[in-house]
Amino acid sequence: MPCDRECDLVKFLWSLGRMMKRLPYYCACLLVILPAILYADTHYVSPYGTNNPPYTNWADASTNIQAAVDVTDTGDTVLLTNGVYVIFNQITVSKAITVCSTGDPRQTTIYGVQCGRCFSLTDPNSIIRGLTLKPVLNQSSGGGVYCNGGGLVENCIISSNFNSTAADGGAIYCNWGGTVRNCIISGNILMNGNGGGIYCNNGGSIENCTIVDNVLFIATGLSYQTE
Repeated sequence: MPCDRECDLVKFLWSLGRMMKRLPYYCACLLVILPAILYADTHYVSPYGTNNPPYTNWADASTNIQAAVDVTDTGDTVLLTNGVYVIFNQITVSKAITVCSTGDPRQTTIYGVQCGRCFSLTDPNSIIRGLTLKPVLNQSSGGGVYCNGGGLVENCIISSNFNSTAADGGAIYCNWGGTVRNCIISGNILMNGNGGGIYCNNGGSIENCTIVDNVLFIATGLSYQTE
């Protein structure tokens, strides 16, 4: 028994020594992560905002989604109140931030009118969540969202895009990564290309999504497939 106790004590001291050696590494990680956690801000967007940067309360909210995105730092959130938003230029998210609604995606709708696509996500840790996207005659690949190298599209509804050009992904295009989770992709029409609903090129993950009634016309448009 004494020998067993001594062996256990030796093992404990050896493990403790290993942990102490790695302590500087853990501290360095905390110094990087903690500022983003402790100082993350929320920037507000509302059709009735007064456009007072940096839009950190509802009274000062931006009426322009891209303007709110532009003032963010890593870890921040852009929060959209219920309502309808009409955009004529794509919203580019190139930071590790979240753009989201206050809850129900059916209450927060973005119409992207001939703007190529509604969202372009170029940071692998960028997130859009809880939005309804309705691209209107968007003629680029990924009429709703283009995920370039990653990004997360979660709990969104993307519908009603009509693309008459040669393109891929009527609603979403995942290029070298990107995750689409718990989304409804429906009623998108692509005249020529691949993926009337979603197209993934060299990666991408589709998780627990409903993908229905998207149409891809082929060649003359007389034949088509639904997906």
